Amino acid sequence: VAVFAFEEKARGDVLGALRAYFSGEGRAAELFVFSAIEPMVEAFHRRRFDMAFTVVDGMMAVEAARLLRQEDAACPLFLISGSGEYAMEGYRLRALDYLLQPVTPQRLGRAVCRIGDTALLPLTGVPPPRQRGVAGTKEDEDRI
Repeated sequence: VAVFAFEEKARGDVLGALRAYFSGEGRAAELFVFSAIEPMVEAFHRRRFDMAFTVVDGMMAVEAARLLRQEDAACPLFLISGSGEYAMEGYRLRALDYLLQPVTPQRLGRAVCRIGDTALLPLTGVPPPRQRGVAGTKEDEDRI
């Protein structure tokens, strides 16, 4: 799980919610934390992440999410912000969800469950989402 935020407090808040969520689910998650764009892009170039959370507090953070998406078009991306100001950017970046701060473990859990990856998360009683084409393919472009 990748977490990107420029500000230390924002990183801490997201990490706390993620730890509480995964602990409550009885699951462990390897968390990779980034506070600068270049190391995050390098990490996405070297490996795949199960999901990514980007705290959007300005256009530089939107650019970080855009670069992340270029490195891995299929990674479930969640944008977190203190306002709805960047919601359209989230749509353009094909974010799976847009969460408003403060993020609670419960809200984060509802967002994460949208992935539908039963190998990663217990989704007992929750039907899997409809299968879709891989983001960024011609098939997706035809649907937009």
